[in-house]
Amino acid sequence: MARIAKGTVFIIILIAGVATAEMNGTKRNNQGRILGGTTTTIDQYPFLVYVESLVEGTDLKRPCGGAILNDNHVLTAAQCVILTPSIKVIAGVSDPTDPAAQISYGHALIHPSYRRNFQINDIAIVRLVRPLRLFTGTVSPVRITKISSVHLDRFTMRTIGWGSTDSSATIQTTINEVDMVQIPRRVCKDKTIAIHVTYPAMTSCLGTDLGNNIGTKGFCYGDAGGPVLYKFQGDSLFTLVGILSEYQLCPYAYPTSYTRVGPYFAWIRKVAKRFDS
Repeated sequence: MARIAKGTVFIIILIAGVATAEMNGTKRNNQGRILGGTTTTIDQYPFLVYVESLVEGTDLKRPCGGAILNDNHVLTAAQCVILTPSIKVIAGVSDPTDPAAQISYGHALIHPSYRRNFQINDIAIVRLVRPLRLFTGTVSPVRITKISSVHLDRFTMRTIGWGSTDSSATIQTTINEVDMVQIPRRVCKDKTIAIHVTYPAMTSCLGTDLGNNIGTKGFCYGDAGGPVLYKFQGDSLFTLVGILSEYQLCPYAYPTSYTRVGPYFAWIRKVAKRFDS
């Protein structure tokens, strides 16, 4: 097997609510659940990490998801790591409390044009102080696409994250996955305009389907920053096309949004360095 350069980010180039609720103690306040999902394991998604940041000026912890870019960098949402003195990244386990986890800390590199009030450019990279040990079977970098997923309307995306599968808000020890449909932007806007919400330009919308059954599946508190995945035609593996960003209520009656990574490819490459293309 060829030797992989330290710090390399793996990329496949393909031609084809704000969730800032905090947690404290052993219960989340209605936190971090993938609604309507099914249980899976870290072996299926070894790039998935649990990102936990301390809310500035408090002892509250803010739970989020993220994806491994390389041994030194993790991709997540800017809202997950803004205004925090401490960011903890947990990798390699299905249960974030598992003592077998790889744990590192880092600091946030937030997109310079991020606007917190409207979640515009809701994307950030965590630079780790202690590199992750990659290719262990449960810790590997994600594949990301250079191409914008704006053209994938009506296709099925997969979202993954930790948390309760019901309204109990109990911290879970398993990862949940759920498939959602990318909703055309016009349809999405027609649905969210009733609550005076328009998602930012560099985002796409997700829902259960293209009909009225929007609120039965999806992501919620604590799942922001987690991967949005798509399996391109002829490919047996998932590729990261976005990161979870906004939802409206939970469970909700409106589409949710994710930040497309394609438009930020150059920025990610610059910040994380040493990409393979």
